[in-house]
Amino acid sequence: MSAGGPIPWASEAAQERVREIQGGSEPGTPEDLARAREAVRRHVARMEDEGLVLYAGSNAPVNAVHDAETGMRPSLGHPGEKLQPGMQDLEVLEVLTTRAVAAAIRARHADVRVPSATIANLAAYAALTEVGATTAALPRWAGGHYNHHPEGGAGIRGHRVVELPYDAAAYDVDVAALPAFLERERPALVALGGSLMLFPHRLAEIVPLAHAAGARVLYDASHMAGLIAGGRFQDPLADGVDVVTFSTYKSFGGPPGGAVAADDPHVAARVSAAVHPGLTANYDAGIGFSGKLGVAFIPAKSVQLEVGARIAMTFPVGPIDDVEGWLTPYLGFTSRF
Repeated sequence: MSAGGPIPWASEAAQERVREIQGGSEPGTPEDLARAREAVRRHVARMEDEGLVLYAGSNAPVNAVHDAETGMRPSLGHPGEKLQPGMQDLEVLEVLTTRAVAAAIRARHADVRVPSATIANLAAYAALTEVGATTAALPRWAGGHYNHHPEGGAGIRGHRVVELPYDAAAYDVDVAALPAFLERERPALVALGGSLMLFPHRLAEIVPLAHAAGARVLYDASHMAGLIAGGRFQDPLADGVDVVTFSTYKSFGGPPGGAVAADDPHVAARVSAAVHPGLTANYDAGIGFSGKLGVAFIPAKSVQLEVGARIAMTFPVGPIDDVEGWLTPYLGFTSRF
């Protein structure tokens, strides 16, 4: 909606920026197209030739993404029952991609049809909770993503969101305070994983406590999925979480998109139904799936750790404390800026 006119519901800064951009030309004119092309050229030059981008979401995709030659291919339905004709060969791509992503994250089941981790989270919420149920999430100040808070997907489903007790010294959920919290708040779902996550969660302690209190556990691995796939972080499903959601770009190194993984076939079936027909219709089975398939075969993401460490050490602010041997790409960020 914002592209077509003013956005009075947004901040004054956002409205001013839209007015500035729209004021330079008329819609649908050659000048409009020329301005857009020039803006893209400048963006590429600034981001790829002149700058060093540290944002995880701008991670360079692996070559498999660039090598994809399928183009965009709308796809609807399970293999063997596609709405569109002529999809037999792309069904092979879909099946192999889904299996490869599941294997990379060490899951029995995966669904890679979702366009983002946000939609993956919504599918997981729909699979694991009733509308309006109480859910628990990391505090925002501790890296909890807004998607698990009232302004995000949790709010769209009407969930009552309570913040997990957090131990700032341990960079993790306060395990000692967790039992009393669970008894008091009775969440149906505990959402772990964060936007800035330095160290693994203590899942061996957290998950049993949550399950004993009747809560399911979601692990949002959007920022750490590549390290999890490479065996360099932790293994959430092996540690008992019910569902793992993640972005397929960022540390995973693939095209923009999302995925959901689970071991329990009943949970996976509910996730699948939430993804389609619940939250998607057609999805791109072309470039999106080709890139995800290629990424799933990439070995351990040790290069990310090496590059992150080198960048961090470049800034002369003092030594980095690599607590308990863990060093994630975000450690340099939080230690230096």
